[in-house]
Amino acid sequence: MIALGVGLLVGLLVGLLGVGGSIVTVPALMLLLGLTATQATGTSLVVVAIVSLAGLVVHARHERVDWRSGLGFAATGVPAAVVGGYLSVLLSDLVLTLVLIVLLVGTAAWSWWGPTPAPTQAPVSWRRVVPAGTGVGLLTGMLGVGGGFVVIPGLVGLIGLSLPVAVGTSQVVLIANALAGLAGRVGAGTVAWAVGSAFAAGGAVGAVVSSRLVGRIEPRRLTSLFAAVLVLVAVALVVDLL
Repeated sequence: MIALGVGLLVGLLVGLLGVGGSIVTVPALMLLLGLTATQATGTSLVVVAIVSLAGLVVHARHERVDWRSGLGFAATGVPAAVVGGYLSVLLSDLVLTLVLIVLLVGTAAWSWWGPTPAPTQAPVSWRRVVPAGTGVGLLTGMLGVGGGFVVIPGLVGLIGLSLPVAVGTSQVVLIANALAGLAGRVGAGTVAWAVGSAFAAGGAVGAVVSSRLVGRIEPRRLTSLFAAVLVLVAVALVVDLL
């Protein structure tokens, strides 16, 4: 029940702020549910897979999924996600937590000052797609984060999808990478399946409820709020380490 409640709270935040739910999920599993960094990054993959699957169904019904682009982007990330899953088992909780803190701060900075991606009519640059997909896959497998904050700009700026289609298509990438990351952890005992499933159920409900408020709030304010939340979470993790 605790996992369900915490998932509901995170889901409310995710639905309100948009992309970035999984990067909040890992710290929530650590700080609020007492999981170690290794357990949290593994369990988060269950949450990413379930919530992204629910999102994919909704977007597919509204024809906002470019399957070819999504599968192509995912193909570069799946092998890296498997590797990331294996690496996470080898790294200590301290190292995983420190990397997560850096990622939180970096994502917050990008949210504040990063350029807004715009669709391009130029030919797809696979020299950029491959490293982008590989990097996202590695992060997903190792840290349990979906990487939507990288996938969506990549689908818009590198492949030329509109933002709504990029959001829907990103669900394909997130599901593939999450499942690959779980494959890299099979037998390691680092996934709390019951906690992850309950967390995902609560998160899905919370996201649906709060997503109705998004259109009423200025997008830039949402972005700033998201960045502020990431910084607060990073500070909480630092305090927890100390």
